[in-house]
Amino acid sequence: MWKHYELKKEFKNNKFNCFYNKEKKATVHSFGSIAELIECYEENFIAGKWINNAAHGEVPKINETQAQREKRMKREDKWQYGSRMTAGKTYERLVNGFATEEQLTKVAAEKDKIYSTYPQLNELEAVAILKKRRKKFSDDGYEIDIDRYLIGEPEQWIARSNVDGLKRTAKIQYDMPTSAANDPEAFMKNMTFLAAFIDIIEMGGISCELWVSASATNVVVDDLKEKYTSCEVCLKHAHESLDIQRLISAGNVGLFREYFFSTWDNITRSKGQRGLGQAIDQVKVNEIYGDYFEADILIKAADFWASRNVIEMSIKKLQQIYGIEAT
Repeated sequence: MWKHYELKKEFKNNKFNCFYNKEKKATVHSFGSIAELIECYEENFIAGKWINNAAHGEVPKINETQAQREKRMKREDKWQYGSRMTAGKTYERLVNGFATEEQLTKVAAEKDKIYSTYPQLNELEAVAILKKRRKKFSDDGYEIDIDRYLIGEPEQWIARSNVDGLKRTAKIQYDMPTSAANDPEAFMKNMTFLAAFIDIIEMGGISCELWVSASATNVVVDDLKEKYTSCEVCLKHAHESLDIQRLISAGNVGLFREYFFSTWDNITRSKGQRGLGQAIDQVKVNEIYGDYFEADILIKAADFWASRNVIEMSIKKLQQIYGIEAT
């Protein structure tokens, strides 16, 4: 059974929740948004503590001067932040929900690829037509329409969105081990796929809730005899409109290797091996955390090595939600 757990270590403006399962010896540190994760990091955590070498050193964040902060924001590391990225650029993109035009173009291309490969998705939209959003556009609004943006339409903002009838919801959980072996580009590639797929799902009348997580083993929280730990953050709640740019910004590898790692390093402690624990075997992710995530669609990092399986599994789940006989 998963229970709320109060950490012994105190944090300023603590907005995250901790959960513990005694039988499974597992914990979860959960943030309701990227903003909450970054705020906790900025006010409490020590950046770079987990990279204890001469090249990086430890960068204390508590009571840091403006000069120290400016130096920290200029830090470059391809493995930690990606190509042509710095700590500061990562911070700005995550805070502002920024995505480049190239990244948005890749999302549109990914959508076309998914539709052409899996025409049954069009069937889902047809079934959901009465529940599909009716959009009106203007030069100002609450959400940008990616297709109109890419073709240069002056009225590219959604001014109003109405939904006829009850709109179904689906929770998607994406678990991405932050293994040193994962290429920084893999994070953005996977997020591009997720953004495209969620856009398709929402066009079919289903509101998505998206959480991303990273799980590891061989770490300790306080004096709990715990074996597994996971950090998660919600990128989109079901009641929120889809913001493609903000979703894509979460594909920056620094979200995982700066903010998630620092969360682990400040809340947990390793059992002595190099690094922050070890990535959990992907079969174990569902075994340990499946009943906590309670996701309609659980996507593990290894699944992306065979993305066809991800989509086919997801389509079957969507068919169940709509009450369509599986094909």
